[in-house]
Amino acid sequence: AQKVPGAVPPDLEPEPEDPSPRTRPSSARRAYEVLQTAKDLKLKHEVALTRQWTHHDTSCDNFINNPPQTIYYRDIPWPDYYQLNDLLQHILTNSKARESDDKHRALIRRLSLRWHPDKFQQSFGLQLAEADKDRIMEHVTRTFQMIASFK
Repeated sequence: AQKVPGAVPPDLEPEPEDPSPRTRPSSARRAYEVLQTAKDLKLKHEVALTRQWTHHDTSCDNFINNPPQTIYYRDIPWPDYYQLNDLLQHILTNSKARESDDKHRALIRRLSLRWHPDKFQQSFGLQLAEADKDRIMEHVTRTFQMIASFK
């Protein structure tokens, strides 16, 4: 094969465009597909958040009903600090959107009582490991403040 200066090798030549409108998706179709993909991703994200919330809520109930004799920071089922806002936003926003205001208020109240620093201290204060006590109470306070911001 003879090299021609400036010629594009056959394996690098672009394929000719198919002018047939039947084989090319329309811009409306492409926009629809992008929108559908975004909806699917949002739904997957919501399902994942709901799963995380359910796991966290169950873990908290188990901890409250059967706490260790000495409670260390690592023993407490903290919501993931970086996802706490997303989790709370998801569960509280969805509870308000899907259920009555009474159920939304009941959920906020339940979470507020669970993470209220005084209530937490009253329930578990004597069991908190001395070395972790300040750190635990700081995290409880931050969690409570996050919940209170959704009232």
